[in-house]
Amino acid sequence: MDWSTYHIDFIQEGRRRVELFSYILGYSRRQYIYFAERQDFETTVRQHIAAFEHLGGVAATCLYDNVKVVVNRWEDGQPIYKTRFLAFATHYGYQPWVCQVQRPQTKGKVARPCKPPTMGLLRLQPSDSAFLFDQSVSLTFEHRQL
Repeated sequence: MDWSTYHIDFIQEGRRRVELFSYILGYSRRQYIYFAERQDFETTVRQHIAAFEHLGGVAATCLYDNVKVVVNRWEDGQPIYKTRFLAFATHYGYQPWVCQVQRPQTKGKVARPCKPPTMGLLRLQPSDSAFLFDQSVSLTFEHRQL
């Protein structure tokens, strides 16, 4: 799971900050993405659930950057998870795994495929942000290994 921030020029509203939620399955590379107005806990949980529904299940382990909605702090090189997030992960039966800070190699191959499809998608020029937030509820991509 990852969040990315983009600034998009809308025809009616001008330039706006847009948050992109991305959930990519490590083996199949199937991806679920969602454009949101903020990266808060409620949006993160809501989009996890939507990704689980779209992808037909929950992965055994989910990899995270050091995001505020997941990690409270670090102690002795180990993440201390936010209680609410850990309760969510426990409820859905998966193990959250946080990448080490300043160690991009711990993230593996998950972040790489996010850039090409989203960059093409962001070339769209919707008339206003409601198109992105309300009409395009979820946009998904199927990735195939060559």
